Amino acid sequence: MNKKLISCILSATLIVGTSALFMGCGNNNEADANSTATSQNSNNASNTNNSTNNITEEKAKEVMLNKVPNGNITKFSYDADDNKPKYEGTVVANNLEYEVDVDAQTGEIIAFEQENLDNSPSNTANFIGEEKAKEIMLSKVPDGTFVSFKLDNDDDNGAKYEAELKKENMQYDISVNATNGDIIDFDSEPSN
Repeated sequence: MNKKLISCILSATLIVGTSALFMGCGNNNEADANSTATSQNSNNASNTNNSTNNITEEKAKEVMLNKVPNGNITKFSYDADDNKPKYEGTVVANNLEYEVDVDAQTGEIIAFEQENLDNSPSNTANFIGEEKAKEIMLSKVPDGTFVSFKLDNDDDNGAKYEAELKKENMQYDISVNATNGDIIDFDSEPSN
């Protein structure tokens, strides 16, 4: 009976010991895997914005401000979503807003857009208005019919009303200064 009891105890000890050994090994491997994954994730995160191939944020801002002298950067971000990582910025200067994209690897400007900040209704208060502009245009082409009419407030030379009018077999393109009502441009040609 003692032999059977000792044999059972040794077997149980062997099973428990082996199980503990395997569990311990498994935990270490899992911990190592977690440690490796964490290390890789932090390497990837740091490489996303500070890759050895990328220019610094400061350099990207410098490139933007060189393109728009006396500007203030109002928005700035790093975009790695596309195949080509880039810095995106919004720069404001002289009542104009510029969208500037800088290649994060070369430092070259890859996109540049300019928009006038005067598009809000409060900034159109000193304009002559649509009715007055149309009246001025019709004084140049009496009995003309408006084909198109718009306010162009994105021009570097100032806001203007632009229209296309038709009269008989002629087409007229007219631009009127939105502030003082002067005719800026007047062209006529036979209509189709």
